[in-house]
Amino acid sequence: MSNGDFLRRYRKALGLGWADPPAAAGRKARERPQDAPFPPAAESPGEGAATPDDVRASAAAEDTGVHHVSAYGLDATVMVQPPSGDDLWTLRGRVWLEGDSETPIRVALVQDEHVLDEATVQHGGRFTFRDLLSGEWTVEFRWGDHAAVIRGNAS
Repeated sequence: MSNGDFLRRYRKALGLGWADPPAAAGRKARERPQDAPFPPAAESPGEGAATPDDVRASAAAEDTGVHHVSAYGLDATVMVQPPSGDDLWTLRGRVWLEGDSETPIRVALVQDEHVLDEATVQHGGRFTFRDLLSGEWTVEFRWGDHAAVIRGNAS
């Protein structure tokens, strides 16, 4: 019996695999992303950590990390909540932009070279990301020709 034959019989016995992928999965794989690709951001000035007292929001729990960035007229705050048990990490944030409040701000949760999630918000907009994180991650903000980054660690 060849390896290919064994694998086919094994999949059939366990009900693994399919002859054709589900239609929705096939369409999604062939879709072209609507936005431009998210290139890696350069280092941004003004990166830092904050305490809940520094944030324009209510106080945070003790095990919650609060991060902020202020650069090029953008102020952003991200509250990071670690998982309880096998749950997902939760990152909640808000973004403020000086001047033109009509400019859209693209926000992305990035780990290594992978964009795990992204959202587009306006001045004062909120975003929430829930994902499985390990090691270093970044939340990147893009508006106009500018970019700002918040770096964190999920360990």
